[in-house]
Amino acid sequence: MFSHIGNQAVGRLPVLESTLRAIDGIRVKVETHEEVLFALEARILELERQVRLGAKVHAEHAAAIKEIKSRLSTLMATKTRQQSNLASNAHAAMETFSQEVKQFIEQRLQNVARSRLAYVDGLTEFPQRERLPRLVGGICEILFGEYPPDLNKLRTLLNAPDYGGAFDSLNDTFSKACSFRAKARASEMRCTWHLDFTKGAALDPDRQSPWPSCDSRGRVLFVVAPAFTVDDQLYLVQQVFTG
Repeated sequence: MFSHIGNQAVGRLPVLESTLRAIDGIRVKVETHEEVLFALEARILELERQVRLGAKVHAEHAAAIKEIKSRLSTLMATKTRQQSNLASNAHAAMETFSQEVKQFIEQRLQNVARSRLAYVDGLTEFPQRERLPRLVGGICEILFGEYPPDLNKLRTLLNAPDYGGAFDSLNDTFSKACSFRAKARASEMRCTWHLDFTKGAALDPDRQSPWPSCDSRGRVLFVVAPAFTVDDQLYLVQQVFTG
C-alpha cells in the first residue's frame, strides 16, 4: 500500500536536485554580483579619492598661478616705473644738455663772431644788421652741420691767427663744440642737429624762433643756429633771420 509513496519520492528527487542546483546558481550569481558591487564601490571610492586629490592639486596649482601672476604684475609695475624714471631722467638730462648748447651758441659763439667780424672777408656785401647773425650761422654750419667739426674750416672762415689769445680761444671753443657733438653721438637716443630750412617760407613758431632784431612775421632768409631733437622730440628750436 505504501509503494506508491516510494515511487512518488523517487520521482521528486530529480526535481529537488534541479531546484538545489538552481538555488546554488542563484547564490553564485548573487555572490558574483556582490563581488562586482564591492569592486564598483571600491572603484567609486578610489575615484572620489582621486577627485579630492585632483581638486587639492588643482587648488594648489591655482594658488601657485595666482602667486606667479601677482609677482609678475609687481615686476611689470616696477619695470614700468623704472622705465618711466629712466625716461624722465633722460628727458631731464637732455633738457640740461640743450640749454648748455643754447648758452654756448648765444654767448661763446656770438662773442667769437663779434671778435672776428672785422677780419672776415665777404660780409661787407650784406646789410650791417645781417653780418653778425650770418657769421654765427657760418660757425654753426661748421660745428653742428652734416659733417664732423673742422678746425681748419673754422679758422679759415674767421681768418683766425695761428697763435696768441685769439688762437687759443678759438681752439677752446672748437673743443667745446666737439664735446657736445660727441655727447650727442654717445647717447642711446637718436640726437639730430637741424640746419635745414626753406628760404622765403614763413617762420614756423613750433620749431623756429627769430633772431632778436627780426620780426617773427617776416620770411626766413637764413639759419643762425640749429634746432636739436632727440628721438624726434624737439629740445632746442632753430634760430632764423627773417626779413
